[in-house]
Amino acid sequence: MPELELYDIDGQRLYLTQEERHVFFDAAMLQAGEVHTFCHTLHDTGVRISEALALRPSKVDLSEQALIIRSLKKRDRIIHRAITVQESYLDTLELVHGIKDAQKKK
Repeated sequence: MPELELYDIDGQRLYLTQEERHVFFDAAMLQAGEVHTFCHTLHDTGVRISEALALRPSKVDLSEQALIIRSLKKRDRIIHRAITVQESYLDTLELVHGIKDAQKKK
């Protein structure tokens, strides 16, 4: 497995520190609706912004408590991965986005 690069070629840090993650999460929890769930998704799963934006109700697996993410960085192949999430997070998705009703409509 390749080692995670923490800095880019210019020496700039690529990822948030633990403290920055906590500040981000605390600020996100004060936001309403879709902003709250979007930021919560980024924080809890570590997905890329483009991957979070591509999520649809059909990609929420309620029985397995997982999000099914299409890896957008793998441009030459279609790869999906399941990311397990907490039940409280799924409850928030249901409250804000009506996941169960949206899945029934498809």
